[in-house]
Amino acid sequence: MTGRWPFGLLAVVASLAAFVTGAAYAAYLVGPPLGAGPVRRIAVEAVPVPLDRSDPGRNNVGRLRYLGGLALASADLRFGGLSDLLFEPGCGRLLGVTDAGSWVILDPEEAGDRLTGIRAAFLAPLLDASGAPPDRKRFADAEALMRDPRSGDTLVWFELDHRAQRYRKVSACRPESLAAAAHAVDRPEAIRRWRSNAAVEAAAPDGSAILLLAEREPAGAGHMAAVRLSGARVERGRYPAPDELLATAAAELEPGVHLVLQRRMPRMGGFAATLSLLRFVPGNAAERTELVRFGAPLTLDNFEGLALRREGGRTFLYLVSDDNFLPVQRTLLLKFELLPG
Repeated sequence: MTGRWPFGLLAVVASLAAFVTGAAYAAYLVGPPLGAGPVRRIAVEAVPVPLDRSDPGRNNVGRLRYLGGLALASADLRFGGLSDLLFEPGCGRLLGVTDAGSWVILDPEEAGDRLTGIRAAFLAPLLDASGAPPDRKRFADAEALMRDPRSGDTLVWFELDHRAQRYRKVSACRPESLAAAAHAVDRPEAIRRWRSNAAVEAAAPDGSAILLLAEREPAGAGHMAAVRLSGARVERGRYPAPDELLATAAAELEPGVHLVLQRRMPRMGGFAATLSLLRFVPGNAAERTELVRFGAPLTLDNFEGLALRREGGRTFLYLVSDDNFLPVQRTLLLKFELLPG
């Protein structure tokens, strides 16, 4: 068909678009199924994606070298909503959490350094201290995942109900370990008054301490709140959030220096994201050095998770996006090498 579309056809297309948007929004409000059931292996489809849709041969952006990426999907309705990752050196797997109260294990298939597929995947509910899975979204919204530098515990930080659930010996190398109940729950006084859906979004070790970054807790013009916990000692700070870029994940490069993933919700042209070096200065604004900025035509979505992998003097990163369990978004898993500055 050439020329202008008939008015009737335009009306049908507009109606269908409105229906799809409305249905997706309704599904989001109802919410995805929360983490439940046993630890189980699930089938995950992995479709390769380029770094740059307009230039499929492109492999560099800023200080990152692209080592392959995948769009992930599963028939299991509880797969999705990934909000953070950890890399397990002992087995080369990724441990993740979702904002619907599930653990996820991804076993990357790689050819040399390049990410080519997913060899296996597992799913399990995040069990509380009583051994029960979450029974409502308020208790399921896991947003950050880290290892405590003092105890070695795996900590899962939650929004809505501000807390960290502690797990002993949980590992992506042993899927059966995900059946463990939390052995303790932390509720730091320093974050109790952070707003319900604006609290801990990024968490990482900082030497022997723990660094927490709020998503939308204001701390002065153009800044959001940060807290460093060292036993009973609390140091308050803030990090730059220019252009509405909010922290969604962090990984420690060395004490006091972190890689921080920041994401801006869509405007015209879709999502935007950056990867920066953040030097945390207690009581002051952290120093931010932007390394990479993602935007169209690069492949991106709602990036929320970051895992650091170090091998042979090289540093690799995995980024994952949260699809919000919506059909208009994707779960992307991208691998990069961080190049020397």
